[in-house]
Formats: sequence, C-alpha cells, structure tokens
Amino acid sequence: MRILVIDHLGLRGHVNVNTVFLRALSEIGSVTLATFAEYHRHFTVADRIDIPDKHTPDKHVSGMSRISNRAKLMRSLSYVLQNAKMDDYDLTFFPCYEVISFALGWPRKYRAFLFEHGEKIPRRWFKDICYKRLGNNVSHLAYMEHTADFITRNYGRRAYKIPYSYDRKGFSELPPENGTSLGGAPKRRKVIFCPSASNQKVMTDNLISLVSENDEYYLIAKGKVNQRGDSYELRTFFDDYEEQLRRSDYVFFGGQYSYRVSGPVFEALSYGKPAIILDCLFGRELKKMYPCSVILVSEIAEIKSIQIDHAGICEEHKRFLRDHSFERAKQELLGAFTSG
Repeated sequence: MRILVIDHLGLRGHVNVNTVFLRALSEIGSVTLATFAEYHRHFTVADRIDIPDKHTPDKHVSGMSRISNRAKLMRSLSYVLQNAKMDDYDLTFFPCYEVISFALGWPRKYRAFLFEHGEKIPRRWFKDICYKRLGNNVSHLAYMEHTADFITRNYGRRAYKIPYSYDRKGFSELPPENGTSLGGAPKRRKVIFCPSASNQKVMTDNLISLVSENDEYYLIAKGKVNQRGDSYELRTFFDDYEEQLRRSDYVFFGGQYSYRVSGPVFEALSYGKPAIILDCLFGRELKKMYPCSVILVSEIAEIKSIQIDHAGICEEHKRFLRDHSFERAKQELLGAFTSG
C-alpha cells in the first residue's frame, strides 16, 4: 500500500502524534510525507515532498487574514498535487486539515482520509456546505466514538474511531510520585498543569486567583507571554512538556469542546494523571470510559473540593494503556483503510 501524507498546516503541537501516525503508516505501507522543510526535520520519513515555505500558513489569525491563510493552504495543496504522482498512491492521509481550503482544492477522484483533530466540525453555514461536498472518496478519522457517530449520523459519511496513541519513553510504566514539578513549585504544593492553548484568558486568570489564594496549589499554564508569580508560571511553549506531565498532580482543560478533542487530556491519562475538565460534551463522553480519571467541574472553585480515587485511577491507567497502545492504533488505521 502506497500512502501519501500531507500536512500543510505544520502545527508544532502535533509533532508527537504525527510521529506516531507516521510510524504506524510506515508499518502498514510505503509512506511519502509532503510538508514544509522546517517541519520535515521532526520526522524520519525518507521519501518526502518539500512544500515551499512561502505557502506556510500563519498561526492564530482572524478576520481577513483567514482568507489569506486559506489561499496559502490551497496553494500548498496545489503544489503537492502538481509534484506528487497522485495515481501512484492508494490513499492520501491528512493528520489535520482546514475544511474550506480542502473542499475547494482537493480533487474528488483521489481517496483521502481526514483526521478530525484540529478541525472543528462545522457550525457555520458555509463550512457546513463545504463539509457536505467533500465527495464520496473522503473518509474521516476521529479519536472519540461519539465524534465518528456524529459525522456518520449528520453527514452520512464514513467515519472511524482511532485510539490516541502517545509516543513517549516508558509508556507502559506507572508515573513516579507527584508534586515535584520543574516549574519552581515547592514540593508540598499540588501542581496543576494547564498546557492547552484552548483555555481562554479569563480561565487562566481564574486559575491564578485560585492558586494565589490557596497555598496548597501551584499553577503551570500556557500563556501568550512568559510570566512568573509566587504561585504560578505562564509559558508560551513547553520544551519540557513530558517532564511537566510526569510530575504534575492534575492536568486542567477548560476548552468547551463537543466533537473536537484535547491531546493534552489523552496525554495526561497516558501518565495516569487525573484530568480536570470544565464540563463539556467531550469531557462527559471521556468520563463514561474513565470515571475515576476524568473529573468534571462547572467552575474553577470546585477544584478545591475534588476527591481523587487513586486506586481507581491506577486501574483505569492500565486499561487506558491497553486501549491506546500503538499496535491497537495501527490495526484500527489498517481496518479503516481496507474497509472499502
């Protein structure tokens, strides 16, 4: 099986999961990776197509800049279509995508699998139209069963659940003792790690207020600027992301996701960490599977009164590792590719 992987978004936060995808795909068939030269350096795929840097989309855009960004995405997609011998490939895999540029720029005759990771399932009328017109050769992959079911039920499209497999050393090992975070937190404090960019500023401000008023906690969170206080630390990027996960006591996620998912939440569960999630459909569905490990709160203040079932989390952690093993993810991908 010959597989063309196209990543023309080049999101830095997706490097780890893309590494897992590429490893799995390389064991399924022969892989060609089309992405930007700067992004290629994160991976070891030898057969590659370099998309010119001038087509690199900007991050965190709004307004008219979104139109310019979509034009870049369409030009990068066009570049790949012109430089890859498309008829030589059995399928094309997109680890992430943007629905409007894809719908306008992808030829319907080519078989494609789109991963619903970074893209919100349409809620606006024009995106909804584009989504419905993707063509019969396009299938969808999702990390959650309820997302795949939603796509099939509402759009009549083929959709498959693929487990989130996180590539790290000692994946099957239980984490060490908590409370020893690298961020300058005293060992006696419980560390709340908040690595997602999806949390709104008001949410981060509320977390800072919580830890500032309670000596029991220390916050390490993603922010737009690097900043440190007595009870918290904000960073624009975590170079020691895995170490922070390993040494945290809780991982907090405040994004209001329904059919989109949070990678950091899955990664927290892979380390056996309690995931505190502001109540949303994604959190409710995940809690059905891991009721001890997923803690839903309606507001930040509830964090002070949560109770942790450590024995239950330990058992769920073992099951999570089985459910999300690399071999299982690879087999589910292969099943989707060969399903028709």
